[in-house]
Amino acid sequence: MEIKNQVIDRVDNPNIVAEVSKIATAGWFYAICSKSEIERIKDPQNGDDFILLLRADIIADNMRLYRVVKHYVDIAVSSGVEWSLEEFYKTDHFEYFKNHLPVDLKEKVDGIATGLIFTKEANGLIFKTDFGFCSVLSASLFYYIKFSFLSILT
Repeated sequence: MEIKNQVIDRVDNPNIVAEVSKIATAGWFYAICSKSEIERIKDPQNGDDFILLLRADIIADNMRLYRVVKHYVDIAVSSGVEWSLEEFYKTDHFEYFKNHLPVDLKEKVDGIATGLIFTKEANGLIFKTDFGFCSVLSASLFYYIKFSFLSILT
């Protein structure tokens, strides 16, 4: 049985933007994305929009993830907080790393879009899109590394 990487399958699909745009128009993302994010998914303009598109597509394709994210949406809305899928994934570790690079290397990586995504595979990927390079890290791997270091320190 061949195991396929769900992110690579999506990135390698030349029609991914058009296909996900149709899904977004059909309303699948309204429960997990803000209105402005849905507009960005329908017409991505940069690598950050493309990563948002991947996040929403992966969540909409996995009912367990969809229910988990929808639960966080409901908590945010009932608390009076404006929900944003992008903010849900917000971390500063990518920027922290970039800010500690030497100036010449920092200039080279400034245009790379970065972010966390949920995947079945615990890994990180860097890939080229029509919007430039994107680098994503599995949220599962991120938390595994974080808690592994915490367990070593205790």
